[in-house]
Amino acid sequence: MSDLPEYYFRVRENGAFVFRVDTENRQRRIEMDQIAVVNIKSGVVKPHGDRTLSDADKKAIADWMADRKVLLAKHTVSYPPKFGH
Repeated sequence: MSDLPEYYFRVRENGAFVFRVDTENRQRRIEMDQIAVVNIKSGVVKPHGDRTLSDADKKAIADWMADRKVLLAKHTVSYPPKFGH
């Protein structure tokens, strides 16, 4: 199961819930521990509960946010103005 990513981003309208993926447990199950909530529009990253984000967590989140902003910019469609309205 080592081919799984270390982080999982559950995308929602304004950002994502961020989970750390854990496969190193005795039951050999995939466990996901929520570590943060991201608001892509405001750029706010809120750690989940009383958690402190590590430098690796912060880097993964910043990289995801940068990639997500590029993707959203590609999906933004510019419509010409309607005349006569």
